[in-house]
Amino acid sequence: ILAFYGNRTLEHLVIPDCIRRIESEAFSNCDNLKSVVLPKNLEFLGEGAFEFSPSLVSVDLNGYTVIPGWAFNMAPKLTEIKGLQRKAI
Repeated sequence: ILAFYGNRTLEHLVIPDCIRRIESEAFSNCDNLKSVVLPKNLEFLGEGAFEFSPSLVSVDLNGYTVIPGWAFNMAPKLTEIKGLQRKAI
C-alpha cells in the first residue's frame, strides 16, 4: 500500500488481513487520521509509515512486533497502543 500519503479525509483505518506490506510513508501526513488497525498477517511495515499524523490517537498492532524507526514519528496524540505481544527469548 502506498496510495494514501497526505490524505486529508481518512479518519479511521482498518487494513484488511490480506495486506502483507505497508511501504515507507504510505500513510504519512494524514492530518485527520485518528485510529489504525494493522492486519494480522503483516510481514513488513516501512519506516515513517504513519509519521506526521498529528491526530493519531490509537494504533492496534495486532501482534506485529517489528516497529521500524520513525513509524509513528510526529504523532503527538498517540496514547493508545493495542495488540503488543512479547516474544520469548
